Amino acid sequence: MNNESKKSNDYGIRLEVLKNAKEMVWETWHMEKEELESRAKFENGPTEIPPIPTTHEVLEVASDFYNFVENGGKNSK
Repeated sequence: MNNESKKSNDYGIRLEVLKNAKEMVWETWHMEKEELESRAKFENGPTEIPPIPTTHEVLEVASDFYNFVENGGKNSK
C-alpha cells in the first residue's frame, strides 16, 4: 500500500467514525426529545426540548469510538 492510499484509507476510517458518532448523538437526542414530549403529554404539562447536540459532543463520542477501536476495546471510557 503506497503512502497516498494509506492516507486516503485513514481519512475514510476517521470520516466513518465521525459519521457514526454524529448519528448516535442525534439518535440519542431524538429519543430524549420523544421521551420528554411523551411525558409532557401524559402529565398535561409543557413540552421541554433537550439542548441541541453540539459539535463538541459529536467529537467526544467520535474520539471514544476511535479510541475503542484503536485500543482493541481496552482502557475505554
